[in-house]
Amino acid sequence: ALDMAKELSEDLGSIPFIVGTADTCDPEYVQAVKASSLKWAISQAHQLFFLSMNELIDKHPVDSLDDEGAPFWSGTRRAPKPLRFIPLDSEEDEVSAQQVIINERLSQFVRSAARLRMEMFISPDNGELSLIEPEEALKALED
Repeated sequence: ALDMAKELSEDLGSIPFIVGTADTCDPEYVQAVKASSLKWAISQAHQLFFLSMNELIDKHPVDSLDDEGAPFWSGTRRAPKPLRFIPLDSEEDEVSAQQVIINERLSQFVRSAARLRMEMFISPDNGELSLIEPEEALKALED
């Protein structure tokens, strides 16, 4: 319940939303909701695919053993690989072909999650105005 209250508080603080007064077809309102939804979706991707996987690896390192002394990551258990977005022009790391695929999938996740999030705050009549283009998701991920 506390997590839900925190999330609701974040929603109401980041979206210019006053019950009954917001014009959900107003392009300025839609853009504010889109920006907030993209930020939320990126946060979710980071939590699910990077932080959670790092926590799991910290708890059970790749070379750890289970209670019976067998390797923890064996059989049906496979060690997860934390995923993060790395811009293609990054000087930090060389971007591999695998990373290009990861970037594309993270971008697709962010687009879909943000679009679903927007559904809660805008009118379904907005059509193309409420779509999130691949370039928008990539730019948001790079920022």
